[in-house]
Amino acid sequence: MSIRTNQTLKINYVNYKINHFQSKISKKESFCCSSCPNLIHEINSDLKKLLIYTKKNFRKKRIVTFKKNLKSTQKRWAALSSKIVEEIPDRCMQNVLTHPIRALKKIGQCLPNLSVIGVGAYYSLSFRMGCLAWMAEMVPRAFIHRILKTLKIPTEMPSKNSEYAKSIKKLGIIDVGLLGPIIEELMFRYIGQTIVGLVPSSVVFGLAHAFNPHEGAITQAVLTTFSGLLYGYLVANYGIEAPVAAHILNNTLCYLFMKLFSLEE
Repeated sequence: MSIRTNQTLKINYVNYKINHFQSKISKKESFCCSSCPNLIHEINSDLKKLLIYTKKNFRKKRIVTFKKNLKSTQKRWAALSSKIVEEIPDRCMQNVLTHPIRALKKIGQCLPNLSVIGVGAYYSLSFRMGCLAWMAEMVPRAFIHRILKTLKIPTEMPSKNSEYAKSIKKLGIIDVGLLGPIIEELMFRYIGQTIVGLVPSSVVFGLAHAFNPHEGAITQAVLTTFSGLLYGYLVANYGIEAPVAAHILNNTLCYLFMKLFSLEE
């Protein structure tokens, strides 16, 4: 069997996996079963390997049809991935209703962070402004995300098997949602912005997230740079408490969202 035939079979197998995953969506099965995160990771990995093969053999005329088939498969997977992202809030709500005890346990893990947010917002105007700024930030972030997606920049969420997801799981909610934001804001805003200014410190803040080991790292870097600009404005006008509040709220809710999405794992 030739190498090209072998690669064509791999495309057919990827299409089979996509069809299998699509059937789960159409039947409204939970995305959070143990097989789904693994399947997403496998499809992304297979497509990446096939793309590398086409780049290495781009001068050969015989792989024109192969490239067309691969491009068609990539479009199908991109459309399905978009549907997954759009349905995440519904799936999280479905998981909460299906597994209320597990959901309460996950929410309970976030109580220290949520308590800090609540107490800070009650006593500090700067903290309240930071929370409000985070809510207002969601609209332009969604717009930027859509632009990046149109430009075919990977916007996938980190899979369960990615090193990024594993490292977050090891760190826990206190480190990710509380200590991390405080340290980063002191480093990039309180010190970095004072030394080099708003834009350079925000760009460095974004680049610090560009090398995270998951598929959507570039998208995360762009969105983080935008957040850095907003946090820089907050620290200049409302003090360091405002960006710290926005950052804690962002990381805590993202962590909680991720946990609610994977209750069955």
